[in-house]
Amino acid sequence: MNAEVLNAIFSGLTLVVFIVTAVAAIVQLRHLRSNTSLQGLTMVLQDWQKPEMQAWIRYVRLELPEKLKDPTFCDEFRRRLDRVHHPELHVCDYWEQCGTYIKYGMIDRLTFLDSSCATIVRLWESIYPAIVIMRERGGPSVYENFEYLAVLSKQWIDAHPNGAYPANMPRWDKLNA
Repeated sequence: MNAEVLNAIFSGLTLVVFIVTAVAAIVQLRHLRSNTSLQGLTMVLQDWQKPEMQAWIRYVRLELPEKLKDPTFCDEFRRRLDRVHHPELHVCDYWEQCGTYIKYGMIDRLTFLDSSCATIVRLWESIYPAIVIMRERGGPSVYENFEYLAVLSKQWIDAHPNGAYPANMPRWDKLNA
């Protein structure tokens, strides 16, 4: 064999090794991204389970709607607020942070929405009147990532009116029928 043929063979083999290496790197990056997303989702869900978060959620669901009927209470949202007297802000902050994670792909959007969309929509609807008032002073960027998450959640619910159970999977009650 002459040198040109050997050179062509080695160039071809080098190209194959390069392509295989690139594919392996892409696969590793996907696994790393999935792992990072799972860690982020786990962290967010752990925060959700904390007793203080659950207390703030109960406040938003049970007490805030009634308080928002009081004009004096609503006027407080036009000033600087403290989180001691307004625990709903902790809920807003939490979902604002989650919305940012979703927006920038740090947490898998579909997994997150499948597990949390109904809760997000209910809380947004409860807190939204207060956010409208806060936006009079702070503009539309006040809790915009929470809003983004609420819109995504509403779209998810609209796209999956009967849930997101896999279509090719039988339901439990059909297994023994």
